[in-house]
Amino acid sequence: MHPKPRGYWYLNFPLLLLLLWASACSHAEITPCSVPAITQGQADLSCWSGESLSLRGEWQLSYSDHDSDSLYDGTMLVPGRWSDATTQPRLSAFGHARYRLDLTLPETLQDQLALIMPRINSARRVSVINLEGKQVVLHDSGQVRGNNTLLATMRNDVILLPNFGMPFSLIVEVSSTSGRYGGMPAPPLIGKAENLQREIQARKIVAVALSTALLIFALINVSLWLARRKDISPLLLAILAACLAIRTTITSNAVYDLWPSLTVHFDSVTGWVVFMIGAMFAPVYFRIRYPHLVPRWLLAAPVSMSLIGFAALAFAPLIVIQVFGDYYRPVNAINATLVFLMLSVGLKTGDTELKVTVFGSALLCGAFAIDIVLFQIELTDRLVSFTSLAWLFFMATQTIFMSMRYYAAVQHSEKLTRDLVEMNTDLESKVIMRTAELEEKNRQLKKLAHIDPLTNVGNRRILEEAAQRELNRLDRNGNCLVIALLDLDHFKRINDSYGHSIGDEVLREVAALLSRNLRNIDVISRWGGEEFCILFPDTDQITSDQVAVRLCELLNKKEFHAGERRFFTSASFGLACTYHKRPLEELIKEADQALYEAKDEGRNRVVCYWEMADEA
Repeated sequence: MHPKPRGYWYLNFPLLLLLLWASACSHAEITPCSVPAITQGQADLSCWSGESLSLRGEWQLSYSDHDSDSLYDGTMLVPGRWSDATTQPRLSAFGHARYRLDLTLPETLQDQLALIMPRINSARRVSVINLEGKQVVLHDSGQVRGNNTLLATMRNDVILLPNFGMPFSLIVEVSSTSGRYGGMPAPPLIGKAENLQREIQARKIVAVALSTALLIFALINVSLWLARRKDISPLLLAILAACLAIRTTITSNAVYDLWPSLTVHFDSVTGWVVFMIGAMFAPVYFRIRYPHLVPRWLLAAPVSMSLIGFAALAFAPLIVIQVFGDYYRPVNAINATLVFLMLSVGLKTGDTELKVTVFGSALLCGAFAIDIVLFQIELTDRLVSFTSLAWLFFMATQTIFMSMRYYAAVQHSEKLTRDLVEMNTDLESKVIMRTAELEEKNRQLKKLAHIDPLTNVGNRRILEEAAQRELNRLDRNGNCLVIALLDLDHFKRINDSYGHSIGDEVLREVAALLSRNLRNIDVISRWGGEEFCILFPDTDQITSDQVAVRLCELLNKKEFHAGERRFFTSASFGLACTYHKRPLEELIKEADQALYEAKDEGRNRVVCYWEMADEA
C-alpha cells in the first residue's frame, strides 16, 4: 500500500477561483472608450467612431454688439440664443459672434468628414484653423460683416472638412442685424461625409415627396372647385395644401438647391406669409363645411390677427412679426382647439365624414401644439413638421370625401335620367379628348409660330419680339445691343453638288453649332434661306466682334459629310449695334450692309458696320 503524496493539493480549487476573480477584476478596470462632453470650447473626440455626432456643449464665444460697444469673451452653450444667455453684459440679438471649438479627432479615422449647419435665419460663415494657424473658409452666406443680414443666402449644404490633421479648430461666425433669434439655434452635426449627405438627402426626399403629395391634393381640389363653384371649400383646401407644400419645401432647404441665391429675407417673409394664410383660411374652411357646428365668432381672432400680421410684415421690421408670433401662435392653437371641440359636439349625430374630420382635427391640434413646443425648445423650424404630416392625412381624407360627394352628385343625376347622364358622360370624354388634341395642336402651333421647323432655332418672329424687348431696355440701362447677320457662303453649290437633303442637314448642323457657342441670353433665328440672325443683348462692340470671329472660325473647321465625301463651308458676318432705342429695321439694314461688304471683300469674314461708318 502506497502512502498519499504530501502537499497542499486541496488548495488547488480555491487558488483557481482566486485567479479567475483577479482576471475578472483586471478586465473590469478596462473602461470602454467614450465620447466626453464638450466643455470650455474643447472637444476630445479621439475615441469617436465617425458616426454622426451633435457638437452640443460649451463653445468659446467672442461677441460684439452691432448697436453698442458691448463685448463678451467667454463660453456659451450651443444651442442657445444670445438674448437668453445669462452673461454679463447681457447679449443683444443684434450682434456678431465668433464661435470656436477645438477638436481632437481619432488619428485612425481615414474617412472624409463633413459638417451640417443648422437652419439659421442670419448670416453665417464656417472655417477651420489648423495648428499652424492656416485658416480655410468652408462656407460663407455673405453679409457676415454687413449691415443687413437679411441679404445673406439661406442655402445650407453639407460642408466637407479638409484633411488638416488633428487637432484643429472649428470657427462658426454668426451675425444678425434683424430679428430676435441671434445665436445658434441648434448644434452643428459632424460625421462621415457619405453618411451626412445620405441623411440630408433622405430628409429632402421626404420633404419633396410630402410637398408633391400636398400639391397633388391641391390640384385635385381646384378641379373639384372648378366643377362645382358654388362650394368654395375645395378651393380653400387647395390653398391650404399649396401653403403647406411651399412651407415644407422651404423649411427642408430643398428650394435652395434650385435657387441658391434666395436670401434670409425671402425665407422669413415667405414662411410667415404661408403660415398666416393657412392659419386664416383653416377655420374659414371648417365654418363653410360645418356652419351648424362652427360659429362665425370663431373666425374673428385668426382672421383679424392674420391681417395684423400681414400689416406688420409689410411695414414693420422683422422683429415685430417675430414678437407678434409669440401671441399669434398660441391664439391660433387655442382657436384650433375650440374648433375641434365644436366639431366634437356633433359626433353623436354625425356621419362617418364628420368623425374622420374630428379625428383629423385632433391630429392637427396635437401636431400643431407639438410643433410650437419644439420650436420654443429647438429655436428653429423642423425640416418636416408634425403639422405637415397631420395636414397630409387631413388633406387626403377631406379630398377623398369631396371626391365622393362629387361622385354621389353625379350618381344622383344619373338616377334622375340615366340616358342623359350617359350622353353627358360620353360628351365629357369626347370633350376631354378633344381638349387634349386641341392643347397638343396649340402647343404645336405655338412652336411653329416661334421655331423654325428645319433648324429647330427661333424664326424671324421670335427674334423681332426679343429685339423689341431689348431695344425698349436700352434707354433704361444704357447698354449696347448688337445684331449679327450671317450668310453661308456659296450655299447654292452645296445644294447643286450634294442635293437639297444634304443642304438641309448643313443648315441644321450650322444652327446647332451656333446655338452651342452662344450664351443663354443670346437669341438666334433663321432669317431666311441660308441666312441666320443673332441678337447679342448687353454686349459691347469688341466682344460681339470677337464672338462673331470665333463663330466664323468654328464654321471653317466644321466638317460636313455627303455619304463618303466630306466638304467644308464658311459664312460671312455683318454686325450692327445701337446704344439707344431706334427702329429694328435700321439695325437690320446696317447689319445687311456690313454683310454685303463682307461678301464683296471675299466672304468668310466679319465686317462691323460701325467700322465702316468710322472709315466713311
